[in-house]
Amino acid sequence: MGKKEKAGDAARTAGRGFLVITGAKAWFFLSASILNFGLPLLFKSPADYGTYGLVINAVSVLNMVVITGTLQAVSKLVSEDPSAVRAVLRRATLLQAAIGLSLAAGYALLAGPIASWLKDDSYVSLLRLSALVVVAYSFYAIYIGALNGLKEFTRQATLDIIFATFRTGFILAAVAVGLGVMGAIIGFVVAAIVILALAMYWVYKYLRQQGIGPSVAVIDSKRLAFFLLSTMFYTFLLNMVIRIDLFLVKRFAAQAIESDTQAAFVSNSMAGAYNLMLNIARVPYQAVIAIAFVIFPMLSQSTFESDLEKTRGYVRDTMRYTLLIVGLFASVLAGAGADVVRPMYPDYAYASDSLLVLCVAYALFALLYVGTTMLIAAGRPWVASLLTIGSALILIAACLVLVDGAEIGVPMLNQAALAVLIAMVAGLAGTGIFFKKSYGGFIATKSALRLTALIAIVTAIGHFTRFDHFVNFGDLSPFNSTEGVGQVARSMLGSRMKWLTLAGGKAVGLGIAYLALLFMSGELGPDDKARVKRVFSRKKKAATTAH
Repeated sequence: MGKKEKAGDAARTAGRGFLVITGAKAWFFLSASILNFGLPLLFKSPADYGTYGLVINAVSVLNMVVITGTLQAVSKLVSEDPSAVRAVLRRATLLQAAIGLSLAAGYALLAGPIASWLKDDSYVSLLRLSALVVVAYSFYAIYIGALNGLKEFTRQATLDIIFATFRTGFILAAVAVGLGVMGAIIGFVVAAIVILALAMYWVYKYLRQQGIGPSVAVIDSKRLAFFLLSTMFYTFLLNMVIRIDLFLVKRFAAQAIESDTQAAFVSNSMAGAYNLMLNIARVPYQAVIAIAFVIFPMLSQSTFESDLEKTRGYVRDTMRYTLLIVGLFASVLAGAGADVVRPMYPDYAYASDSLLVLCVAYALFALLYVGTTMLIAAGRPWVASLLTIGSALILIAACLVLVDGAEIGVPMLNQAALAVLIAMVAGLAGTGIFFKKSYGGFIATKSALRLTALIAIVTAIGHFTRFDHFVNFGDLSPFNSTEGVGQVARSMLGSRMKWLTLAGGKAVGLGIAYLALLFMSGELGPDDKARVKRVFSRKKKAATTAH
């Protein structure tokens, strides 16, 4: 097979893998959205949602560490030698028995100090219970990584869909029947244990069906451990970058209030409102996770083969399409997000002023995430870690300067959003410079400028047509209003469905405007159409052959 045929096969594999995993991630995103945006309506108060959000964000740091680090390490070794998959599984399981269980135990032991740092002892039991999720994730990631390395994207996607469904159903059911935050965490634990058992059964059944027996391959345990630990370290830092601001908002709000009882309620309420804005702003990041899952084994193989030209092509194409996708979500959310929040979540609406800045910040983070993931795939996890350390330190410093001592309420949340933006700009700039020096490119300058301009135009349209520029909704801040939390918003909005319908229509209009500008500007053209056709060409050919 010649170079062109190989390139075509790689493009089709990557494209189909992207579509399959995008479908699964779309369901994962939808189910997560139901949780993120449904739970504020089910919990009794923003304080309960804030407590839930802080516990989930705390355990998610370790969850993402074990699942991303393990998945990428296993995927890399399996993609380099698929015949050694059983040997990789066996060695990874032994490593996780030491690493994963140690992380879970350490997290449970630190529940007390973490709660004290948050100035709220009610978190101790919740944090300890959530440690069981870390245990399940540690081993589940091994099997997902094997499927990813074998390029069995459909099977990987199916497990993602099943897990997302279980997690959403169990958590919502627990809260709906009145079990509160503790019930929600129990639901998460049960879902994680069930999906681990299913993944183990399904992967080994697949290997037997494919005739892949025990391998005589010798796995370099030191290399696997090094890659696993370095990737976990990077993932820990990455997740601290996207979560530390929430914890700092909780801590700084609590320490600004003298009464312990009032401090816990107010700080949890602020954390709940800010967490909702973060969940909205993170949508662009969620939208591009599928890109990282698919490009990882492709880029890993090209760098293993020392194919610089192929690697450079993967990098440029990936970053361009990432920015294109991120632009759609970020511009729509930044432009219409606040208009959706006000009627849907009046108790949280005072935090919506921070949403535009957060949307921009997380659009940059999505690019940073994909860029550093590619560095790991290229065998440079410590470079990715150093870039992420820089971003984390800048974020912490910015929060200490801007958030600590800020006025309780809207000003503190706005300052936190600004701190996040500063950190993301710095991190992405550093990543781009490294790629330019090491691989000769990051993203084509013309595409970067054109897409940035389109995003800015659509965002500006949305911002200057915000409903509160034309309608007086009153003071939405519970810290200033004498009518109670969200009472002004509810009385002024009148019909919730009317405003939600208008906000939804505005969001659709902004999305259409962005897509239209893509074609009008020439950013999307015949080459992109040809790529889509190549993705589906083999599937159609296979169907014809079958008949």
